[in-house]
Amino acid sequence: MKLIIGGAFQGKLEYAKTEYGLADGWIDGADCVLEEIGTCRGIFHFEAYVRRLLQERSGQEQAWELTVEAFAKTVADHLYEKNPELIVVTRELGCGIVPIDPDDRKYRETHGRICTELARHADEVVRVICGVGMRLK
Repeated sequence: MKLIIGGAFQGKLEYAKTEYGLADGWIDGADCVLEEIGTCRGIFHFEAYVRRLLQERSGQEQAWELTVEAFAKTVADHLYEKNPELIVVTRELGCGIVPIDPDDRKYRETHGRICTELARHADEVVRVICGVGMRLK
């Protein structure tokens, strides 16, 4: 697994496509079928995928019995087991103003914790700024 992080419009996807030689096989977390993540080569807009996961589970009472940490670990472990070669491209969300809305705070925290767990699984973590990748792991 590889994790590519960075701010909005920093060239993360282009970096990943070039660095790993993957022009195709990508899905967009904003509108993909959630199950596609198990068979794709990479996912971009992973932060949108996380928001969709949370929205999908918001009506399911049992989903919130897990702590945010446990939910994040479950999601990350599941992704790694289903697709250990996955390249995840995601926006950093925790570097700005803390949202007023409690649901937005929960989303931001959950996304951060999932990324932390994904980084634990990843053999490579790269932060992209201005199209330049800096290897963190």
